[in-house]
Amino acid sequence: MQLNVLENMSDYLRRNREVKFSGPEYGTVIDQLFTESVAKHNAKIRERDELLKKYTAENDRVKNIDTEIAQHKAYLIESVNNTRRKLLSKEDDIYAAIDDQRSSFKGLPEKESTLQELNRNYFLFEKVYNFLIEKRTEAIITQQVNVSFNRILETALIPETAVMPRTDVVWGIALMLGLILGVMLAYFRHYTLPSVNTPEDLMTDSSIPVIGQIQKFKVNESVYKAFNALAARIYMNHAQQASMVITVTSTRKGEGKSFVATQLARTLAAQDKKVILLDLNSHDPMIASSFDVRNGFGVKDIYAQNCTLQDAIQITSIPNLDVVTAGESDQMVEHLMATNRTRDIISELRTQYDVVIIDTPEVGEFIEAIPFMKWSDLNLYVVRAETGKNELVENAEMVKEEYRLQEVYYVLNAMKEKRNHTGYIKPAKRKSVNERSYQARLSNLFMW
Repeated sequence: MQLNVLENMSDYLRRNREVKFSGPEYGTVIDQLFTESVAKHNAKIRERDELLKKYTAENDRVKNIDTEIAQHKAYLIESVNNTRRKLLSKEDDIYAAIDDQRSSFKGLPEKESTLQELNRNYFLFEKVYNFLIEKRTEAIITQQVNVSFNRILETALIPETAVMPRTDVVWGIALMLGLILGVMLAYFRHYTLPSVNTPEDLMTDSSIPVIGQIQKFKVNESVYKAFNALAARIYMNHAQQASMVITVTSTRKGEGKSFVATQLARTLAAQDKKVILLDLNSHDPMIASSFDVRNGFGVKDIYAQNCTLQDAIQITSIPNLDVVTAGESDQMVEHLMATNRTRDIISELRTQYDVVIIDTPEVGEFIEAIPFMKWSDLNLYVVRAETGKNELVENAEMVKEEYRLQEVYYVLNAMKEKRNHTGYIKPAKRKSVNERSYQARLSNLFMW
């Protein structure tokens, strides 16, 4: 409304020379300063009218009055415009405030619903809290009362055996865990502790060469190929000797030295060599049980001078193979092994046989094998696969260096990898009918 009044005032000032504002609409915006300016303007107009009665319009006094009237009118117009601009600015502020108020009312329903939900949760939690307080009070009161409202209907029986845990389940779990732990420990020991599995494991850390490898045989499996290759290697290294003395020993018991000595003697005898096998292992003799011979005089009797060497030699059912067992005497003869009597026995056997094979006790515990190793042409140091590598190599090297032994060779026994005579793994191939029948004949020939 004020803007409309100011607009009318601006038009009125442009159209009329004299300014007369009357009526209620102009009273809403006209203030005292504006009213005084209008009164001064009207007074100047009346003064000009009086001067025109005396002077012309070209008179200086009239011109001065006209100038003042124009200035007053311009001032009034500028005042009206300034007021109008202020009102327009207020109008924009009012509209912006209205928009803000309207936007605040838009989220009112959601806030009201949230407030209602909070009120419901508050009342619900208050009820739960009051309920828990009541129950806590009842529990405190009940604890202070010693009167029991219960009675025994039937006396319970105490079980004689435990119901839980079950013994069979516990033992089953214990056995399973023991099995798993044992397998894990076995694999851990296998991969952390060095062991001998192939000839390469021996040749990397030892100066003693490997002369042959014997695979692990099954029951009734032919040993022909392995020991034929071992015999061939022995003769290739000692082809010029008319007679040969071979000592078979190992670091500890259970390496298979008696098995190697027995099978090597059978193989050489099958190759038309006159062979004699001596059982010098008086602590754990095995030769007598490997052949069908009577256990009469033996090596102990020879050293004790209870019989001669010829009396102790026993003929076996295998052509070209004789044996001398350990004997049944209880007399201690180990101290006589390093005497000249041992040298005389070897010298006498050289004149009668092509090959003399001596089975001795383990050098890791007994010293009886050392004299025979010293006077032998060839020493076979039997090593069983999957045994400790460090202890084995250290003991073998110590024996060789300390006693200055010559011609010492490793024989790797019970090897799981099947290799040919050169040491390489054999490629798998199918055998013809003729090859299988030929192998069967050889197996029958060398199966003892």
